[in-house]
Amino acid sequence: MFFPKRKRSRKRDSGKRPDAIIDEIRQQIAANLGMDPCDIRYGNLGRCGKLGTTDPHWLVFYRGQWRELPWHFDGPLLVTRQHISQWYD
Repeated sequence: MFFPKRKRSRKRDSGKRPDAIIDEIRQQIAANLGMDPCDIRYGNLGRCGKLGTTDPHWLVFYRGQWRELPWHFDGPLLVTRQHISQWYD
């Protein structure tokens, strides 16, 4: 059986540095949640996450401590304040 060769897809490169992209997303998440962007960061939680993951997470400063931003299957930009309170209360 013959399978045609796939064309190699090009990686989309916006020309932006990764830290600039992360900062853009952080600003968008903060705007969606109505929070100060300083209360959102991307980094290590220092422990296992709620879903058992250990890699870097989006973190939100909630009730006096840094916590993992709740998971949303369409991405972190769609997390709402209601998701956060349901996740931790």
